[in-house]
Amino acid sequence: MLLERVEKLGEQVVAELCAAEPVYLDGGIPPQDPPRFIIRSLRNGLAALGGERDELLAWPGTVGRHRAFQGVPIVSVQRAYHLGGQSIANAVSRWAAQDGQRPEVAAALVDRVWDIAYEHADVAVNALRTVQEEVRDQRSAGHLLDALLNGETDAGFVATVEQAYALQPGGRYAVMAHRPAAGGPPMRPAELSSWVGDIRVVWRMHGETALGLAVLGDLPVEALLAAFRSRPGRLTAISIVVDDLAELGRARQLADLACRTLADGRGVVSLEDRLSAGMLGLNPDLAERLRNRVLASVLALDAASRDVLLDTLSAWLAADGSASRAAAVLDCHRNTVLHRLRRLERLTGRSVTSPRDLVELSLALEAIEVTTGRRLVPRPR
Repeated sequence: MLLERVEKLGEQVVAELCAAEPVYLDGGIPPQDPPRFIIRSLRNGLAALGGERDELLAWPGTVGRHRAFQGVPIVSVQRAYHLGGQSIANAVSRWAAQDGQRPEVAAALVDRVWDIAYEHADVAVNALRTVQEEVRDQRSAGHLLDALLNGETDAGFVATVEQAYALQPGGRYAVMAHRPAAGGPPMRPAELSSWVGDIRVVWRMHGETALGLAVLGDLPVEALLAAFRSRPGRLTAISIVVDDLAELGRARQLADLACRTLADGRGVVSLEDRLSAGMLGLNPDLAERLRNRVLASVLALDAASRDVLLDTLSAWLAADGSASRAAAVLDCHRNTVLHRLRRLERLTGRSVTSPRDLVELSLALEAIEVTTGRRLVPRPR
């Protein structure tokens, strides 16, 4: 009975794993890969529950080695086996209740499920570690760097990457996320320079996104911003600075987050300059709700009228409330800027002279870029 449901259980585990582990969503792992491996692992787990054991342990070793070469962190492999064990344990509990089994029999079966899950997870993790401990050359060390970028924090991995890439322990680093804009040309290795100004960058491809490990040394992240030249059709964001390679996973997530907040055509930005948009990007549903609540009446206008009001507000905010400077950017008279702002106030019921209302209006503009990708009048970094 349980074997008949293994496909559905596998779909559930894959969905939960992808929701919890970004490494399965960034394009570096083919989408057909997790279902194939997880469904077979579930079948093996159920077979082990029926009495088979030793002959089944070769498979989690295969899984661990496969994941090592994909740069999957140990914690992601462990989570996959935990979710698999949880799905089987829940299924066993439901089956036992429907079959009228005694509670102690059901509890023993569930305990056996978890013993198998932990045993298989240990084999997979040990195989993963073995592969990564055998890494010596820089090409193979790239897989360890991938693991760090995917969230691995193992001190042994950090030491190996430092040695392979001749990095100083405790250095200052940032992660760059560089990817095609919508409709932009695919990434080509030739456009990825190993030096950006005076800053060394180690690039790794994760799906369509190039992730760059920027070795800052004593230089500020602003030096990276100033020196990087992005070609048209690219979106580029830089994380906060971290002081240890073990923090690359967090830095990569923040660089990805900043990149997702960018509208097509914007240049290179740092997360430090996109913090409000970054916070909105953490919850796109909330950003959309804020956008609609504050600017619904403006968004309901015809496209030309809507764009004029939104760009005017954006330019006025970028000019620190100077109608004259905003007018220069928009190529109109300052009185035109003031007239448009008064119209926007009437439509939204919010005043640009009220600090509270101005915060909401500014965040709603950020939410437009985060949720729609529409680029407003550029704002200074």
